[in-house]
Amino acid sequence: MVVALLGAVSAFLPWAHVGLFSVSGFNGSDGWIVLGLFGAILVAMLGGARQLSSGRRLATVLLGGAGAVVGVLNIRQVHAIPVAHVGIGLVALVAAGLTCAALALRE
Repeated sequence: MVVALLGAVSAFLPWAHVGLFSVSGFNGSDGWIVLGLFGAILVAMLGGARQLSSGRRLATVLLGGAGAVVGVLNIRQVHAIPVAHVGIGLVALVAAGLTCAALALRE
C-alpha cells in the first residue's frame, strides 16, 4: 500500500528539469493518469484482506505495469530533449509501478 501511495505522490514530484526549471506530471495530462492508476490500486488494496483476490491481484499487476509504462514513455520523451534531465518523479513512478506489479504477483 505504501508503494502505491508513492506512485500517486510521484505525479506531484518533478518529472523533468531544464536548467533552473522543473515540471511535474501535472504540466501535462499524464499526472492525472498516474494519479488515477495508483488511486485504483489503493482502492483495490483497501479490501482489508491480507491477501488479494485473484481479480484484485490481476488489476494491481495491470495498473502497476501501466504506470511503469507511462513513466518509461515519459523518460524517453525527456531524453529526446538535449538540455532536459529526468526528475525524481519519473524514477519513483517507474519504481512504484514495477514494485506494485511484482508484489501482486508474489502473493
